[in-house]
Amino acid sequence: MFKNSVLRPPAVEKWYCVSVRRVSYGREAGGGVCGGGGGGGGGGGGATHRLAVHDLRGAWTKLNRDLAFALIDTYIKTQQLKKNLSTKALKEEEKMNTSPKHQREADVVSPPPTAQVSVETK
Repeated sequence: MFKNSVLRPPAVEKWYCVSVRRVSYGREAGGGVCGGGGGGGGGGGGATHRLAVHDLRGAWTKLNRDLAFALIDTYIKTQQLKKNLSTKALKEEEKMNTSPKHQREADVVSPPPTAQVSVETK
């Protein structure tokens, strides 16, 4: 009677987006052939970074596509918000609000409307 009512855990859904066999990273100190004489200041230039990804595989499914576009969209919007809220942008907005044109517009005061009283005689 209770054979079919046994609770089973839900099936695990596996999502595949990207896989790599091996990732290697190396950093070489500056002063080598790449660091040449164009740097400003002391020392022989910056460090050289090497990143190697071996056997990169990916699946371009509808879900992965939507995820990738959402991440890119979020990144772009974040950068725009960061730019809009930067100290430089806020200072420019403050300068615009205190420009002579805005001060003149703030100084102009419209006179209050006058009330007209009409008297009716019979």
